[in-house]
Amino acid sequence: VFCCIPCLQASQGSAINRPETIAILPFDINAEKDMGYIAKGTRNMLYSRLSWRNRVQVLPPAKIRSALKKLKNLHGTQKISQIASLTKSDFVLTGTITEIAGSFSIDIKVYDMDNKRYMAFFEQSKKTDDLIPKINRIAASINKRVFNRSTADWEKMEQEKKAYLRKI
Repeated sequence: VFCCIPCLQASQGSAINRPETIAILPFDINAEKDMGYIAKGTRNMLYSRLSWRNRVQVLPPAKIRSALKKLKNLHGTQKISQIASLTKSDFVLTGTITEIAGSFSIDIKVYDMDNKRYMAFFEQSKKTDDLIPKINRIAASINKRVFNRSTADWEKMEQEKKAYLRKI
């Protein structure tokens, strides 16, 4: 008699019992003019693109705001650790959007609280109109590298990379 037990990666194994959780903190904006709408839009895009039924739960912004109110005097990794603790998050996402002369830099870190490390993701955009596709690329990279989830955007990026490598 043979017994077949499927092998799963560690990150997928915990998702079977309960979804992994991620807290998306408000983005820092470095710009001359008010760009709060871009920070909010970026958070909303990441919320929808990282959510994965029964696998990844993105915590609601209201829960994050409530936790942040309790941590006004903390900064850096202390703040990230406390947010994770208060919200029971497996991951914490922080980000900065910098605008210089109409070009943008999007820098995101995803802190893996169990493994005490972070992964960095970034994209650059020459104009505001390119921000949505750049955020889509970051979300696809986070899904793949953090949650081992392949998306249509990730597959498109892989095809672009292969085409580029064939050219050189």
